[in-house]
Amino acid sequence: YRKAINSLNKSLSIENTERANLLLAKCYQKTRSYKDAILIYEKIIEKQPQNLLVSYQLAKLYIKEKKVKNAIEIFKTLSITDKKNANYSYQLGLAYARTRKRGDMIDSFLDCYEKDSTHLNAIYQLTNCYISLKDQDSTALFLKKGLALNPNHINLNKLKINQFYRKKEYKNAIPFLNKIDSLNPQDHFTNKMLGKCHYKLEQFELAKKKFKVAARIDREDYKSYEYLGHVSMALKEYKQARFNYLHSTIIGKKKRDEGFYGLGMLNLQMNKRSEGITMFTRAIKENRNNYKALYQLALTEDSFYKDKNIAYKHYKDFIEKFRAKDKDLANFSKRRISEIKKEYFLKNQTLKEN
Repeated sequence: YRKAINSLNKSLSIENTERANLLLAKCYQKTRSYKDAILIYEKIIEKQPQNLLVSYQLAKLYIKEKKVKNAIEIFKTLSITDKKNANYSYQLGLAYARTRKRGDMIDSFLDCYEKDSTHLNAIYQLTNCYISLKDQDSTALFLKKGLALNPNHINLNKLKINQFYRKKEYKNAIPFLNKIDSLNPQDHFTNKMLGKCHYKLEQFELAKKKFKVAARIDREDYKSYEYLGHVSMALKEYKQARFNYLHSTIIGKKKRDEGFYGLGMLNLQMNKRSEGITMFTRAIKENRNNYKALYQLALTEDSFYKDKNIAYKHYKDFIEKFRAKDKDLANFSKRRISEIKKEYFLKNQTLKEN
């Protein structure tokens, strides 16, 4: 392309033709010299404002250069000029997505769908939109239409799988996962989601196999190592569980609380309560919304220390922040708060309320 650019520039110095300019702009696009391509397309549009093809290419380049407002204006004009072309409405929807104007984005995708009910990309985008709006009926409608048009559409299948998983319909998700695994082997999403579904169904050996593949595909996937830790715990493979949990905390760059929580539970299993308390504390430090870690911290401190002040404080924190998360844990925490208060009252001792 660079050689072509040199030749075309020489050609244009001799004779300035539209064909040579268009070829040069395409070469600039191929070499990602978008600003140079934009300059050429803008000059052509000045002379030929009705050139829809060049306008379309220019608008797409504006998006690449983050000139989204310019792109929107062009796609609007194109949609009005050629009312039958569904793709202009689709591109307008994508442009609106960049500006986070969700209403305009959905309207554009719907306009595209009205013009062409077989436009799979628009159907996929609409499905995504209605998922984010939690509109179950519209989501189901467009998923059904899209998969009827192309049962092997991988992204639509992934949306269907996510729906099953959210509804805890793990058995229903697995055939869809196996289908897209056959279409696109060694996909990270597919292997990880298969691992999660098998884990939820307590099919631990199958889960282990899939999580290992997912971790091999993405070396930074610390969550798969957390799940491998959970699987090893379920299989009572404690040495392997420790390795997996530790590995997840080492390679993890975001919230690693599940790994620390797993290590805490592992230490309790091995009757190492002091180490368990340390790990639960680290889990909470990583993610203050990990209610299971806070509950286990209070419970372990309650059983480990004679002084109940620390456990009492953590039980109270749990009730204040997370009583709606798990009724059983909340009821137990309330009972222990009441019992500790009574115990200290009978001993004529004072509990620290803060």
